[in-house]
Amino acid sequence: MENDTIIEEAMGALNTIQITGDGKMMLYLTFPNINHQECLGEVSTYQISKKELHDALLDVMAKNNLTLSEKKRLRLAAAASGPGKFYTVKTCGLITEASASTQGVSQRKGTWIITAIFGRSDLLINW
Repeated sequence: MENDTIIEEAMGALNTIQITGDGKMMLYLTFPNINHQECLGEVSTYQISKKELHDALLDVMAKNNLTLSEKKRLRLAAAASGPGKFYTVKTCGLITEASASTQGVSQRKGTWIITAIFGRSDLLINW
């Protein structure tokens, strides 16, 4: 039951990040496990840590959610990245497996797709 609450909070945080964005569709949720038109070019898959997802969400919000306070962004990023230890990211377009990670820090280019995040929705981030 506790895990369900954490996942509900994470999904709520992702929804808030999505709906408070400035309309550029930088981050959004879709139906799970579908083919995405954004996913063109070379496709690679790798894992990122909870911290890397947290930092990526902060980066998204710094560019796309300017109406949110820094405190609110920190809370949303913590809630949204909280349930998992690692997340599998499918990258499309601009990066390949060899360049996906530089000294443990994921490059943020192209499109990231976290398929069926928490078993609920696909999460897309367009860098």
